[in-house]
Amino acid sequence: MGTYEKEQERLQCLLQECLSDEDNNKFFEPDGTSDEYEPESSEDFDSDLSYYDNQPPNKKNKVTKNFTSGVQHDDNDGLGPSTSTGITTHLQPFDTEQHIYKAIESVIRQMDSLSSSDEEENQNTNDCDYQWETVTGSHLKKISFNENSTGFRAELYETMYNKTPYDFYKLFVNDDIINLIVTETNRYAAQRIAKNVHPNARVKSWKPTNAEEIEKLLGTILWMGVCPYPQLQNYWLKDKIYNNYIRNIISRNRFQLLLQMLHFSDNSILSNDRLQKLTPLLDKLKDSFQDPITPSENVFIDETLVPFRGRLKFLQYIKNKRHKFGIKMFKLCLEKGYTYNFSVYCGKSKDEQMSVPSKIVLDLMGNLLDSGRTVYTDNWYTSVSLATELLKRDSVAAECKEGIVVQKWRDKREVLCLSTKHTDEMVNVPKRGQSISKPKIILEYNKCKAFIDLSDQVKAYNTSLRRSLKWYRKLALELLTGTSLVNAHSAHQEIANEKMSITKYREEVIKELLKDREDSILKNVVPEQPAHVLENVGRTNRRRCTTCYANMSKQLGSKEAARKTAQSSLKCSECNKHYCLSCFF
Repeated sequence: MGTYEKEQERLQCLLQECLSDEDNNKFFEPDGTSDEYEPESSEDFDSDLSYYDNQPPNKKNKVTKNFTSGVQHDDNDGLGPSTSTGITTHLQPFDTEQHIYKAIESVIRQMDSLSSSDEEENQNTNDCDYQWETVTGSHLKKISFNENSTGFRAELYETMYNKTPYDFYKLFVNDDIINLIVTETNRYAAQRIAKNVHPNARVKSWKPTNAEEIEKLLGTILWMGVCPYPQLQNYWLKDKIYNNYIRNIISRNRFQLLLQMLHFSDNSILSNDRLQKLTPLLDKLKDSFQDPITPSENVFIDETLVPFRGRLKFLQYIKNKRHKFGIKMFKLCLEKGYTYNFSVYCGKSKDEQMSVPSKIVLDLMGNLLDSGRTVYTDNWYTSVSLATELLKRDSVAAECKEGIVVQKWRDKREVLCLSTKHTDEMVNVPKRGQSISKPKIILEYNKCKAFIDLSDQVKAYNTSLRRSLKWYRKLALELLTGTSLVNAHSAHQEIANEKMSITKYREEVIKELLKDREDSILKNVVPEQPAHVLENVGRTNRRRCTTCYANMSKQLGSKEAARKTAQSSLKCSECNKHYCLSCFF
């Protein structure tokens, strides 16, 4: 038997070993769990999106899969060595051609069964109706991107090129949003005061707020991210070690009262919506995010977690995240980390006709459907049913006649991709002085995955989030001081003449937000100290020198200071305190 025949026999035995028993196939056997990708280093990965390493032999290997350059991994080495650079669904059939196609159909069925990590999601899709063939690209639907101009609106380049960082921030947190916060905060405070609260309650001292004070509140919160202190009260300490000029902007009691009253909707309007307390704000923010820009051809959808550990019905736990507990948000991101659309996950609705991942993708795409755009997602959203639905809307998401391609590639581990745009094309890329072959679908996925990674990375710098906030306030402040600021910085970098880092940009916005206006209601927070005017009140009315007593108390204690401090007959007629001549001069 010649070398060629031996090689054919070896490959055929290898393939039969992989596909002989579908029940024992570890590559695509779900374990009922959900894991989410989170990059653990900045290094470009090869198989690229897997973090499953060295699974115990007594446990089933975890499987992930990704959509439209979505990637599926497992760590099983059952295929053994291979002379090719990767194994894909377009292998040429041997005598077991029918067996191969049945196995491919089984893979697709199980991909749909893994389309959601939530146990309540179970969508029955009859994928056996798909006829899978060798990849040629002939069945791919030709969808052209039909947007004439993308990026920020042309008029912004004319009107905003010489504007300040604060002006760009106001593009997203505009006057409508500030006025909404002012109205609802004052309304909520009035509702609280109308209740039978304790006579000495802090809310009794409430004075209606205005737009300038809300901006100062946001500026103070941003400043706290740039200058983090151990506790909130440290920002108002008079100790020189803290150097707190924020005391001249807003008092501690007023700041805490504003945080306590901060509101974004009318509590008197009853609703079954779990996001009732945030809906007006979320709608306005979405409009401000989408109005200045037209997305390019490629967009990316993924989730992010806002840290929160309080009581909440839709609180999420993701063990592989840095912050394991929190509120899950889904974001549609563009180039340079710009967040175009977002939604908050509140659990599955009972009347939904499709799986949660599919519904999220279609909702976030919204008006971007029917335009030829390519949406990239990770394993949680990937399913043949979603790919079919996107094909109906002219959105690109073993080739079948319906125009869906499945490709399996092996580098360090197995990678399973599903796409309605790409073929099985392989490209050579340089790595450590040599050239390696990788599927084009994976390269393009990694490029677009950087959209949301950049957004989360920049947002994490100098974060202002703190504990002890109610969930809706924490989520709102994350959007107002995090996502909005990143979008504003992205617009500033693209349009403005002066380029700056995100930290420098944040500092410039803080300066403008904390700047005093003529109609400020905060100017009397810390009054200037008047000049002392001393008068002699006589020996019988002597009292301890205020300055001497304070200095001696720090050194000897109050009792010893009271005994040793000299008394003075000089009293200030303005502040009614006694001073000795040495302290006065």
